[in-house]
Amino acid sequence: MLYSSYYQQTYGVERKRIVMPSGVKLRLNRGERPDQMPRPLLNTIYANQRLGYVQRYPSYQQFYERLSTFIGFPAEQIVVGAGIEELIRNLMLLAGDRGAAVLWPTCAMYDIYAQAFGVDLLRITTDPNRTLDITEVMHSVRKGVGVLFLPNPGQPVETCYQLGELESLANWCWVNNIVLAVDEAHHGFGAPTALPLVHKFDNVIVMRTFSKFFGAASIRVGFAVGQARVIKPLHAVRASGEIAGPSMQIATTLLDNYAEVWAWAGRTSLARDLTRNMLVECGLKVKGKYGFSLLIEAPSPDEAARVAEELASRGTYVKQSFAPPVERHLLAAVGDPPMMKTFMDQLKEICKC
Repeated sequence: MLYSSYYQQTYGVERKRIVMPSGVKLRLNRGERPDQMPRPLLNTIYANQRLGYVQRYPSYQQFYERLSTFIGFPAEQIVVGAGIEELIRNLMLLAGDRGAAVLWPTCAMYDIYAQAFGVDLLRITTDPNRTLDITEVMHSVRKGVGVLFLPNPGQPVETCYQLGELESLANWCWVNNIVLAVDEAHHGFGAPTALPLVHKFDNVIVMRTFSKFFGAASIRVGFAVGQARVIKPLHAVRASGEIAGPSMQIATTLLDNYAEVWAWAGRTSLARDLTRNMLVECGLKVKGKYGFSLLIEAPSPDEAARVAEELASRGTYVKQSFAPPVERHLLAAVGDPPMMKTFMDQLKEICKC
């Protein structure tokens, strides 16, 4: 048999790349910051690129120490990967036959990696019109699950749990020998962090990325923080060189210029709130308080598809075609105020509101 026993289960896993058409004016469908990074920050990144050592393997320890200073945890409690996706992949691999659970819908890669590694994935459905409390999450997880993935805040359904709720869940997972992996991909726009729980629980992992808050999706840098019990296995399965040297240089520059990154994110949060409130005033149902995306409800799935098509005809692309319970929704990333004004004007014209 070609490859191994994995062949049969992975042969049916289809990985499709998203191909953007020509003529895109507003790219709001990729889960990335859609507006241009501030020019002074970009100039600093370009000035700090040191390509003279391109033939050498990079020194990773220095980057780990820089992350340690930034996040406030020892370097030994951090593992770096190619975005949060690689950390999800490796945690799914480690979950093995114990299985995993995740709040759903969320990043499609949870499902892809579960299929590829033959992991029984329990999808805990969240609804944009109903809050799923933390007790319901506990009751939904079957005993014996190896890893519970908890996006906080979630996307496209923006679940957001406070630290006290996360602590109750972490304790419940500890009692039941479950690793709690908190996916904080969208942290930095208003949601609380679970990082304090890493001090208290040896079964908690907090995952972060440079793709969203830092606005650097192309460098593919993510990291996880946890105690030795959960971090050492992730180190065991990571690549010998976690990420590329230029990516580490850019990530370091962003950390060194955190004030500018924070200010940019603050402007995005303000644009998010203004856009949401104005669309609500127009009679649209819109949610989004803790990330940099807005979830807009249409009367029906067909109407959601029509609005998405009308927007695309104007060069604006949003995310659509979700499965229930968000099948009649559009998800749009938030950019700067001029970008969002264009988006609002188009939406008002299409929806006649």
